[in-house]
Amino acid sequence: MRRIREGFIVDDEDEGNDDEDDAESDTEIRRERKHRSDRSKDRSDSPSHDKLDEDDLDLLMENTGVAVDSDKPKFKRLKRGADDSSRKHRDLSEIFSDRESGDEESADEDEHAGSARRRLDEFDGFIEDDEFSGEDEDERRARLQERRRAKPKSTAASAETLELAGIDPEQLNEFYEVFGDGEEYAWALEVEEDADPLTQLGEDSEVPELKEVFEPSELKARMLTDFDNEIRIKDIPERYQVLHASYGDIQELSPEEFQQEVIFITSAMNSLYGHRLREELLVPFQQSVAKCVEFIVKNKYEVPFIWRHRKDYIVYYPPAETEVEGEATKPEELLSLDDLWHLVYLDFKFQAILEKYRTVHTLYDNLHISAPLVEDHLKSGQNASDLQDCLDYLNFYYSAEVRNYFDTEKEAVKHKRPRGRTSNYEKLRNSEVYNIVKSFGITAAQYGENLVTGTKIHTAEDPDLMPHDLCEKIKRGSEDEIVESFFTAAQLLGAARNLLAEEFAHDLRLRKYIRNDVIWRYSYIDVYVTEKGRLLITKSHPYYEFKYARNRMFSDMDQNPELFLKMLNAEKSELVQVKLVIPSYDKFIEKLANDFLLSENYSEVAEKWNEERVAVLKLALSQIVKSTSAVVKEELRAMCEQKLAAKCRSALLKKADQAPFCPRGYENGTIPRALCLTNGRGEPGKDNIHAVLMNEKGIIIETLILQDLRSPDNINSLVELVQNRKPDVIGIAALSVSGDNLFRELKKIVSMHNLKVELEDSADVDMDENNGYNDTSASQLPVIWVQDECARLYYGSERAREEYPSLSQFERYCAALCRYLQSPLKEYASFGQDLTNFSFHKDQSLLPKEILQTALESALVDVACLVGVDINEALSNSREASLLPYIGGLGPRKSSGLINALNKLGGSLGARQDLIQNEILGEVIFRNCASFIKILSLPGNTRHTEPLDATRIHPEDYELAVKMAADALELDEEDLVDIDSGGGAIAQLFREGTEKLNELMLEGYAEELKRKFGILKRNTLDMIKDELQNNYGELRRNFHILNKNEVFLMLTGEEPSNLEPGTVVSLSIRKIMNRVLIVQLACGVTGTVNAYDMTERTDIMHPSTLFHVGQSVQGKILKMNYETFKAEISLREKDVAKARKTQTFSRDPAIWAIDEEKKDNEELKQTQEAKKNVIRTINHPLFKPINGQQAEQYLARMQRGDLVIRPSSRGKDHIAITWKVADGIYQHLDILEKEKDNDFSVGGVLIVGGKKYTDLDELIFMHVKAMAKKVDEMTNHDKFQNGSKADVDKYLITFTQANPRRSAYSFCYDHKRPGYFLLCFKAGLKASLETWPVKVIPNGFQLQKNTYPDMNQLCNGFKRILTAQAEKMH
Repeated sequence: MRRIREGFIVDDEDEGNDDEDDAESDTEIRRERKHRSDRSKDRSDSPSHDKLDEDDLDLLMENTGVAVDSDKPKFKRLKRGADDSSRKHRDLSEIFSDRESGDEESADEDEHAGSARRRLDEFDGFIEDDEFSGEDEDERRARLQERRRAKPKSTAASAETLELAGIDPEQLNEFYEVFGDGEEYAWALEVEEDADPLTQLGEDSEVPELKEVFEPSELKARMLTDFDNEIRIKDIPERYQVLHASYGDIQELSPEEFQQEVIFITSAMNSLYGHRLREELLVPFQQSVAKCVEFIVKNKYEVPFIWRHRKDYIVYYPPAETEVEGEATKPEELLSLDDLWHLVYLDFKFQAILEKYRTVHTLYDNLHISAPLVEDHLKSGQNASDLQDCLDYLNFYYSAEVRNYFDTEKEAVKHKRPRGRTSNYEKLRNSEVYNIVKSFGITAAQYGENLVTGTKIHTAEDPDLMPHDLCEKIKRGSEDEIVESFFTAAQLLGAARNLLAEEFAHDLRLRKYIRNDVIWRYSYIDVYVTEKGRLLITKSHPYYEFKYARNRMFSDMDQNPELFLKMLNAEKSELVQVKLVIPSYDKFIEKLANDFLLSENYSEVAEKWNEERVAVLKLALSQIVKSTSAVVKEELRAMCEQKLAAKCRSALLKKADQAPFCPRGYENGTIPRALCLTNGRGEPGKDNIHAVLMNEKGIIIETLILQDLRSPDNINSLVELVQNRKPDVIGIAALSVSGDNLFRELKKIVSMHNLKVELEDSADVDMDENNGYNDTSASQLPVIWVQDECARLYYGSERAREEYPSLSQFERYCAALCRYLQSPLKEYASFGQDLTNFSFHKDQSLLPKEILQTALESALVDVACLVGVDINEALSNSREASLLPYIGGLGPRKSSGLINALNKLGGSLGARQDLIQNEILGEVIFRNCASFIKILSLPGNTRHTEPLDATRIHPEDYELAVKMAADALELDEEDLVDIDSGGGAIAQLFREGTEKLNELMLEGYAEELKRKFGILKRNTLDMIKDELQNNYGELRRNFHILNKNEVFLMLTGEEPSNLEPGTVVSLSIRKIMNRVLIVQLACGVTGTVNAYDMTERTDIMHPSTLFHVGQSVQGKILKMNYETFKAEISLREKDVAKARKTQTFSRDPAIWAIDEEKKDNEELKQTQEAKKNVIRTINHPLFKPINGQQAEQYLARMQRGDLVIRPSSRGKDHIAITWKVADGIYQHLDILEKEKDNDFSVGGVLIVGGKKYTDLDELIFMHVKAMAKKVDEMTNHDKFQNGSKADVDKYLITFTQANPRRSAYSFCYDHKRPGYFLLCFKAGLKASLETWPVKVIPNGFQLQKNTYPDMNQLCNGFKRILTAQAEKMH
């Protein structure tokens, strides 16, 4: 009983925190030059937190957004005094208003202990609150309702707790349905009513753990699981830990293993880039790769640290003797940033291989066998396929030993257990059948040795008898049961042939040769369309580009990786078959047989045995090629996914690597004051013009709403706003092409009213170089288009509503545009995991989300580390803090822990070294992130501030920086001591001028460091010099001004290449005039059709006789103006018919099956003509002369149960009905007609699903509508989940993890079989997930061949079946 109440907590009412309303007036805000700003910020001290335990509670509060008052305890223990009458009458609903940490199943266990003992443990408590008791579903519901009537619930006390746990109050009823209402615990509270509260809550009381407060799914979402906490604690970069989590913890490598990895990665990089390098760069390249592997594996350095502080190891300086006198030495980059990230991926790949190697090696050692071939293969194996071969070999030849080992260990086998045929192999090997195998005269091992050496070391020996005669002899004289089981000698010979083929197929050397030396080197890709694909993949289908692809080389996929991924997707959808083909396969087999297998004797017997040997080789190669092709295709998939992900990374890098829009006359990197406008979708009379002005600190200081810009009053309002607030730039974006009119009107207003930028006296106004725009007037206020992809995803989001609750949607849209102008990087970084929702490549949907997310994250890491994070600013500014997870060594978990730790220490960081001295970061993480965390002078800070903390110089190089400063100032050691009190040599250098650094000979100093200490610092010295002269100077590319094609894409959603002249498009007629038609494309582009281009007919007096407003027509684009969004269109039939069709793929006969394509087109044409000749019609209002696919499109917007009757492709005595089961799910019913008067009449008897009906109306009502009602009943049941099977499985896993001794079940749609549902269940934490199909029938459901009339009966029947199975197992 103590367990039930221990750890209960109740929240005190939160004290309101005063909001900081320090909005600054416009006159008080002045833009400050970069590196000269005061950077004073109002910061509120971060409150300290009481313990949940302390660290967990801090993380909990941070992730839930609940503030904690440090003066009062956030949580108070349950107290119960003798005079507390309210405690005595407390009802059960109030229990759940507190935080419950007790064992919620204990009452259930007592209540049902009798029946539970009769079942297996894994079925205890099944299912949720639907236990296997005697009560049926109706009784269970009645019991729950009675409980709630007896104890009315109070939500006042539970509101705060539910908010803390992330539970929506509207979902409270569902909460009680799943977890119960706590009635079971009433006895516990009543029995202990008189217990001493001091005894209850003494020192031994357990503090509730987070997993007792939150569901596992919530903990995972908030990154508060044990796994997340381990990542926070370990002194290893977070991204490395997450990447390697799939195979366990990152383990230290032995020297031999590390050397293997160096060889593996160097070999992989050589194959990728070796052929592109000059000969003199090959050795330096390999040395550079090896050194970077050491940095990543041994030192745990992340890519940003290597790129910034170990760059000397990835660049090549030509030898001194090759330098030209008077010319500076130009280093050559051996590895790029992309290459370094690829090294990280290769390290992950090797670690996965190493994990498998350890597993296979452990298995081999524990079998206590001697297999030299396996030992040699394990030593030379360089990939997972080699190791899998070893595993298959052991399972095949030593299956008995493998089974005995795992039976002894009594553990689940992660390897492939010996298959059935392996057991047959043991039996056949120990029988006389194996004598026939020996008669083939050569073993698999001997053949493998011949193959590897390239010579016929072992020659096949021929028996005296013919193969068939030998088998007859053995069969007649054998008493072996296995031999006697074969009826004929031919069967016996076939068994021996198959047995030897199996041995050949498992030979390690033959497998490796076929995979590495044949398939990877010489095979090509052929695509064969299936019957399904032949019909579905039309010329407009995206898969048509490879429908008849032939002879495609692997190298073709290097530049076009998405093509192969599409092929595999099409194969998964059963539209095509993707085959890896070995050229001249028959000749290849003949060569392998002649060179290494066949007997050299010349006789009829030798000839027959050679035929059998060739047959064995063909069987073995068929098996090897099939299995190896599957492996190679998966490896190709992985390669193509990485290449496509790299393209997406490059696209994001280009977008994020932009400096803020630079105000005229200021240094690049200065934050602009931005005014952004939009007219939304531009619908007249509906969408106003919204304007938002944001100052340099990211604070919105004014908003404006205008109906239009035609009214003088509205224009004056806008002009007054600009003149008073003095923005540096006006940004425009919109959701339709109507935004172009707004843009032109604004440009006109700026020009007419001579609106200018406020410039400093010494401003350099040549901004064409800085930002890419070129106005005629250098001081005129720029009006530019702003990329709005971030704003489109942001303005309707929950995050936008939280950040700007008082703004309208389009004002939030404008706010996002302003923020983009001020920092594109921060805008993209703020989306976190939602980055994958952006479009970086048209085929990025082919990538798994995890791979895409990792690639995109690496791009933001590169740019964030280029910019750095002002850590003290991040403590109070969420936008600055959004960059922290992308700093080297950190991630979302470690960055939140860092922020939390700094808040505890006073809410600021005075020096980088404090991160180590206060044990906030470990040594590895500190080394990775230190130089990317910048610390500027804090107002009121009396402590000496290290000026180098505001630079990109790493603390490990501070001594070098001081040495350089001293040398530049020509100071000796005594001088350094004298000036130490004044800030040291660095401060003295800043006072006297950093240009003195230009006089230093850094090359000689670098050579001295290399000679004395063996370290490379030449590039580092150059970086230190740059930082001392311009600390954290802007290194990003200049802000990109959109060109006309990019604006066209933003406003229309169409790539300009898709609307080139000659393209056929769908049009809607908007206006009809005498000589002109005004039309509009779906993307919003307006087109004109001149009289000549309307039609080829000459008898048309007026266009209205042919066309009407709103009519949809097909037209050909004659001209397209991408700046004005205007097009000239032709509707002439000949123009449309002869329109140029863009062909983006080659139909070269060498790589395209032209003959097959022609044949399929002719057959399709004949089929279509045949259908046109005979079109069956049925006199019924629901009949449509359409096919199944068209029926689904027709029903897409209709309700469940709606249907269409259509012709059937099965013949004249069949009708088809398609009815809508759910969105995207349609069932096609085949109806057999009997007693037909003729081919076109409806049969007098209609048979469907074994049931007979007399007419269509009866069938619709009694069959289709009856099933639709049952679908409604299923979907309205509380056990139904409207998600995929994966979603339901995830829920069941989560539920059983939270309730280890209970079980759960749910229903969901079967998307693969319309008309069926899936019953998914998990009988306890350790039980596996199981799925049973449930068929919907008229007026009922079918489960396990049993029929149930309603959902209650179905649920009860399911429980009875499962209970019976459990008792039977027991």
